[in-house]
Amino acid sequence: MKTQWRLLVVDDEEIMRESLAAWLREDGYIVDTASGGREAVELTRKCEYAIHFVDLKMPGGMDGIETMIEIRRLRPEACLIIITAYATVDTAITAIKEGAQEYIVKPCNPEEISMLVSRIIKVKKPAARKHHPTQEADAPIPLSRHHQQECQDARHPGTGAGGGQPAEHGADSGRERHRQGTGGARHS
Repeated sequence: MKTQWRLLVVDDEEIMRESLAAWLREDGYIVDTASGGREAVELTRKCEYAIHFVDLKMPGGMDGIETMIEIRRLRPEACLIIITAYATVDTAITAIKEGAQEYIVKPCNPEEISMLVSRIIKVKKPAARKHHPTQEADAPIPLSRHHQQECQDARHPGTGAGGGQPAEHGADSGRERHRQGTGGARHS
């Protein structure tokens, strides 16, 4: 089931970060968010994500390429997607050389994002089946109870309670609302 796949969205702009996360939650995924590279690296230390969406330009000393490199050091098999409003041939080449699977230009199209994530998840299914032959094809490798708690604690320090629950409604019910909500955002 898609709801068991955990994704990470990293963007310094709240409207972009939360809009992308909402779109993905509407598709049934569990989504964590980070406002910067250092936070993303810390979350990645504690949780394994099926896909990392990383903004290219972020303030605070760690841009998207640096974030991607650090995540790759922690999780060599991580699937990384760079998103940016500042697309250049040079940054695209650098991102791909450093291991990005995709390079997406903002503003993001929710339907294209859904298709991309679905395509990537389909490729990941055989790996989960190979390690756990009794699991359904759609089921990821389950996290231990301890690892699940670490993920929850990482998302909400001091509370021990995790957020990022999948949406209760269908994939298309809120798309138009989110698409309209990001129209005037400054893109990074």
